[in-house]
Amino acid sequence: LEHFELSLLDISGKRVAIQDLITTLTENIGKSAHKIVSERLVLETL
Repeated sequence: LEHFELSLLDISGKRVAIQDLITTLTENIGKSAHKIVSERLVLETL
């Protein structure tokens, strides 16, 4: 039973880590996209 509980904790820990990774990636992609859009808008207004 103890081993089972530990593996459940391990799984939820990994799940949280994966969610953090996805969040970080999404934020980075969002920043990059925003930067590209901003640069494009600047170029279009020139």
